[in-house]
Amino acid sequence: MADGSYTWSRDPTYGEVLGPGDITVLWGSLALGPLLLVTGALLGLPVVDGGFGLSTPEVIIAIALGVGSGALVLAAGSWSSAIVAVPGGLMLRPAFGTVGGAAVSIAVSALLVGWAGYEFHVGAEALDELLEIAGVGGTDFIGWVVAGVVVVLLILAGPVVATRVWLRWFALVAALVLSAVWLVGLGFDGGLSIGGGGADRFVSAVDLMVTAPLLLFPLVMDIGRSSGAPTEASRIVAISYAAPAAILLLLGARAGVVSGTAADPVDLIVASVGSSIGAVAAAFGAVWVITAFLDQPFGYLESAGADTSTLLARVPQRLAAFALLIPAVLIAFLIQAGDLLGYYRLMISFLVPVIAVFCADFFVVRGRSYLADALYERGGVYRGVNMVGIALVVFGFLLFQWLLPSGPPWFADWVLDVIPNDIPAGIQYDIPVGVAVFAGTFLAYSVLGRFAVRDRVAVSRISGRF
Repeated sequence: MADGSYTWSRDPTYGEVLGPGDITVLWGSLALGPLLLVTGALLGLPVVDGGFGLSTPEVIIAIALGVGSGALVLAAGSWSSAIVAVPGGLMLRPAFGTVGGAAVSIAVSALLVGWAGYEFHVGAEALDELLEIAGVGGTDFIGWVVAGVVVVLLILAGPVVATRVWLRWFALVAALVLSAVWLVGLGFDGGLSIGGGGADRFVSAVDLMVTAPLLLFPLVMDIGRSSGAPTEASRIVAISYAAPAAILLLLGARAGVVSGTAADPVDLIVASVGSSIGAVAAAFGAVWVITAFLDQPFGYLESAGADTSTLLARVPQRLAAFALLIPAVLIAFLIQAGDLLGYYRLMISFLVPVIAVFCADFFVVRGRSYLADALYERGGVYRGVNMVGIALVVFGFLLFQWLLPSGPPWFADWVLDVIPNDIPAGIQYDIPVGVAVFAGTFLAYSVLGRFAVRDRVAVSRISGRF
């Protein structure tokens, strides 16, 4: 498409739209979200309160390991996207087939819309509370209106304008500065000690931080293709994710100790502003929510809209993003903010095997080369369904759910009824479930995927592997 507003699309000139500085700003902003804030809060809380019970040194080491490993996974996605330079949904076609890839892409887009709705709910509710404290509120819906206006304006602006104007000159700077201010403020309120409350679950904490950025993997597949230099693209994504993520995790760790809970991300956001919050602090807290958290629902909707416009070529991406905003808002009204970890793990239980199959297919089986033109064809070398890839995703999802039943309470209870396990809860949380399922799926496809590749010479002629 020639219109620069449709940046995440089939436009071959996309690489000229967002430069390295733009991508740095965009990823630095997208790294900030309620998931990392809650994850940070869980680090230092006692196990009896649902946390991981880590001490201050353990928190710092866990953040370094978790953020570093997660950033490497995002860097791998950006590297592959920069090489092939096509929309993210199309990148799944070799691993799952044209038909299978479309089905997986639809499922991933549905998860992104659901998560956009969840984060919209958290941002709107947090704005409600902060604006009421600041004396601006008066109804229960003013925060929802403000959040809706911000997300709609971002979609109208499109990724290029939103990045170069809103994020570059105001949002990212404000979000990072306020995050640092809240972190220092909480340090003065309660000291710098994060705590530790009993037998720690260090491995489980690292696993959570390694898999958390996988929610952003579909976005990096779209954004990374804007750079023609794979090494530069991967470096930018890794660094611009890791630095803000570490700040937000540390802030969450302190806020969790100050508030004594991580159950509700809305309460945690309010607690992050300070233990003795006043009207001025609440007003700045509202600015923090707008700048730090509401760009993520926008990003998820843009990514899902890009996949929709790829599947339905006549639907413009911006129109698709607006259409998907409707179910996202409906979901936002229906969910409970306190179920963040359940919703997250339900999404991850599906995304982990999907991303593992893709990485194995691209980096191992096909020698880091896809035929970009063939990705747009319904037939050809990527036609049909790659049953090996689909089967491993199903198996990986079931294995994750068997090891750690996840999702909203009703779903987790249903999983236990269907596939019960006798694994003691303590051992369950000492297993790096996400990393284990990823590694197992990756290794399985690296071996079995070779037998599923059609026309191996044509597919890999660039890499010279066959």
